[in-house]
Amino acid sequence: MNRHLFTTAVVATCTLFLVGCGSATASSTERAAPATVHQSPSVSGQESPAPTSGAVMTPGMIMPDGSTMGPMTVPPASPIPPSSLPPSSAPRATTTSHAATQAAAGPPAAAQMVCSAEIHATITKVLALTATPTSSSSWENQLYTCTYRLPMGKFVISVKQSASATAAADYARQLRGDNIDATKLNGLTATAFETPAGKVFLVKDDFTLTVDATTLPKVFGRQQQKRVDFAYEIASDILGCWTDD
Repeated sequence: MNRHLFTTAVVATCTLFLVGCGSATASSTERAAPATVHQSPSVSGQESPAPTSGAVMTPGMIMPDGSTMGPMTVPPASPIPPSSLPPSSAPRATTTSHAATQAAAGPPAAAQMVCSAEIHATITKVLALTATPTSSSSWENQLYTCTYRLPMGKFVISVKQSASATAAADYARQLRGDNIDATKLNGLTATAFETPAGKVFLVKDDFTLTVDATTLPKVFGRQQQKRVDFAYEIASDILGCWTDD
């Protein structure tokens, strides 16, 4: 064989041999290469291991499925209804009764009128006194009381203010029951009565008037005034003032 042809054949054979080895090596290398699992980087740029059982889970931790755990949120607490609170903690409604409002406002003008200068003048004139009598007043439990100090004894006028006309009528019935010897009086109001001892009672709207002359003598003064008649006359004068108002 020609040397040139022989040399060419040898070179070709070696080339084929080398190419085959390279392909075999590449295939062998490809089969032997281990599989690589890519994990998402953590917040700091470094890979974090998947949480194991019992580990504390924190924001940014890589979960087994490759996701990143987000921040944890706590839902707001629901308000506790007042009905479930203990009596000391539940809010209390503030209420003001009609009687409490009246007490805070003080005695009404109609009640104070029984202790006015006008009634002082009337008493002085009816009894023909030489001087105007002194008096003192009080306001308690919706009852206004005026006590006159006359030369012959004490003379007391009181006015009870009720929440309504109906309540005033109920109060008058109670007074009537306490004074079993009382008799009906005509010429004043629909509800008016007196006792033989010298008390006169009458109801006008939500007011109940009591004129008490029982501590005075049966007959007294320069004009020999009977205490029963005196109590009636003063009650009539007060009613006249109320009616004019």
